[in-house]
Amino acid sequence: MGSKRHEALPRVTPERPGAPVDDEVARLRAALATAERERDRYRTAVELSSDYAYSVRVDEHGAEQLEWGVGAFQLLTGFSAAELAARGGWLSLVHPADRAAVAAHRQRVLAGRGDVIELRIIRRDGEERWVRSHDRPHVDRRSGRVVRVDGATRDVTDRRRLEIALRASEIQFRTLADTTSAAILLYDEQDRVFYVNPATSLITGFSREELLAKSLWDLVHPEFHDRIRARRAARTQGEAVAPRATMRVVTRDGSERWVDYSAGFAEIGGRQIAIGTAWDVTAHARSEAAIRRERDFSEAILSSLPGVFYLYNDDLEFLRWNRNFEQVLGYSADEIRALSPLDLFTGPDRLRLAERIAEVFARGASDVEAEFTTRDGRRVPFYFTGQTLRLDGRLCLIGTGIDITPRKRAEAALLETRRRLEEAQQRARLGSWEIDPATRRSDWSAQMYALYERDPALGEPSFEEFFDLTHPDDRQRVRDAYRGCLASGATTTIEFRARTAHGEDRWLSGTIDCVRDASGAVVRLAGTVLDITERKRAADEQERLQAALRRSEVMAAMGALVGGVAHEVRNPLFGISATLDAMQARFGERAELDPYLGVLRGEIDRLGELMRDLLAYGKPYATTLTAAPLAPVIAAAVESCRALAREAGVELACDVPDDLPAVRMDVARLRQVFENLLRNALQLAPRQTTVEVSVRRADRPRGGGLVCVVADRGPGFAAEDLERVFDPFVSRRPGGTGLGLSIVQRIVEEHGGTVAAANRAGGGAALTVCLPLEGACQP
Repeated sequence: MGSKRHEALPRVTPERPGAPVDDEVARLRAALATAERERDRYRTAVELSSDYAYSVRVDEHGAEQLEWGVGAFQLLTGFSAAELAARGGWLSLVHPADRAAVAAHRQRVLAGRGDVIELRIIRRDGEERWVRSHDRPHVDRRSGRVVRVDGATRDVTDRRRLEIALRASEIQFRTLADTTSAAILLYDEQDRVFYVNPATSLITGFSREELLAKSLWDLVHPEFHDRIRARRAARTQGEAVAPRATMRVVTRDGSERWVDYSAGFAEIGGRQIAIGTAWDVTAHARSEAAIRRERDFSEAILSSLPGVFYLYNDDLEFLRWNRNFEQVLGYSADEIRALSPLDLFTGPDRLRLAERIAEVFARGASDVEAEFTTRDGRRVPFYFTGQTLRLDGRLCLIGTGIDITPRKRAEAALLETRRRLEEAQQRARLGSWEIDPATRRSDWSAQMYALYERDPALGEPSFEEFFDLTHPDDRQRVRDAYRGCLASGATTTIEFRARTAHGEDRWLSGTIDCVRDASGAVVRLAGTVLDITERKRAADEQERLQAALRRSEVMAAMGALVGGVAHEVRNPLFGISATLDAMQARFGERAELDPYLGVLRGEIDRLGELMRDLLAYGKPYATTLTAAPLAPVIAAAVESCRALAREAGVELACDVPDDLPAVRMDVARLRQVFENLLRNALQLAPRQTTVEVSVRRADRPRGGGLVCVVADRGPGFAAEDLERVFDPFVSRRPGGTGLGLSIVQRIVEEHGGTVAAANRAGGGAALTVCLPLEGACQP
């Protein structure tokens, strides 16, 4: 494309008299083309923004004509450019109150000075909006007059409205601060006070000037310094902190006053500012303190009781109870006041309670076991005590009750313990065992036999047989754990693999405990074995996925980087190519230049290939997967490489069954994978050899898949490159970009598959792509 542009220019040779003029013309044309490209880029950028940019031509009579305008003009005004022209132009939108300012702004611009103005416009729908216009004049150097004005307009309505709201808010704040009886003070991040209202002086006794010379800590009593710091630390760590706090302040005469204090925070002028408000609650705080001490003492006693507390008179009217009483029964305080103690029992328990209550009032004390009947009908067993108390000259009953549900449940559960244990072990795949160290006889639970797939009819396994059922690689660790438990007596936990009777390996987590007699001798070893095979598999899968995620993040970041580099390098390459075209057009074909021009052309082509790969590598894709057969995709890739194979003197052998199950894929992207692999193989394969493509179905732990192999008889991979063959810029082909396999890996992983590289036993390389079947693939 560059060479065609230059062919339109006249050829200039040193012998021609007009050569300098033609050179100047060519230079001016190139500069004009560059300016046009830059202007096109600017227009494109503005079209994608919320601004409106324009260029106005001014003739010698001062008349203005819009050359171009791009951006959000219609969104801003509600008019199209044609509609606005029919109304009389831009000035028809200006608010009448701002037209004089706009006229003055226009005079400044036409005088050759750039100027900025904010004004109101009236949109098509009648709404007033504030805009900010920035106009820059262009002055003709020869005539000295303005010939063009470039400008941009932005909607600043929200900012102007915010400024008005802020001014109104400031007036309201000052009015409130000067008239309220609460102290208001503002202090900075160093706790230096820089604003106080009149009420602050009334409460503290300090003048405004004295307060502004102090910090927050000068006013707060030292006893509360640590509490304030703790609240700040909690707030910084994101914990919920009560908005208000009561504290003491020190006044000018040295006395102390109680204040109810709250603080908020705001950013003002780029600084973090605290806004504190304090109400004088000294009198109220002192009276409350005395009441609170007495109340807290009695409440602490009642709340510390392990069960329920109650007090009622001889008319069976409740006088007092603790919180546990309400929580157990589910009644509110008002409901309890309307009840009799006997209302809380039913059936035989009600009669038994009536007898015990009469016994307390007659003899002074009694106790009983009975079931509370709660508000929702539940029956809760309790053990109750009661004794008489004379209160204000009247005989009352005071007592406590303890929930004996756990004891009752324990008694009932004891009968089911062994059966539940067996069921729990079976559900949890948890086996238990015991070994007598002296006789080495073992005792296995039923689940142990199930875990090891051993027939219980064979009898208890011997001590050595247990180790025989352990994976060979783990036997020594299990023996060491057993011996360590015997030596230290401490509980030991170990994870190991067991080999079942059917040859399957399972991961188990085992514990070993020692049981000792009075002399300290080990009389029994006991433990459990938990099947953690699935957990191990999940952990391995998670580790694999995390590694893939980390690699994807790195590759994505690198892709963005190389894509940017490619864009930056492509333009200079275009310039170099265009320059070579211009040289050939100007100087013609010269034999002495051919070697150099050939080298330059070759390097430009090589760099162009690199740039294409970089752009493909860095370009983000939104892959859409659909179910499709794989055979046609591979066939198309093979067919596209036939010409390259003939040129390289290499055969292409394809072993792809037609009845393969469907795979969820992006057809074009997956075809690119196999084309890249085939081209790499063909470029490295020696002549008279064969590049083989094969596909087979294989079972996978989480569903079936297809295994696709592209193999050649080339030099293979260097041993040190096998671990990094899919890293960018690693290539086994001289002159290669090193991005082909990185792009392949990226596409395959987008399809939920994997790709691996290996050397063939007989020489050459094999690239294996594993793809999940349609039913196992996640889009």
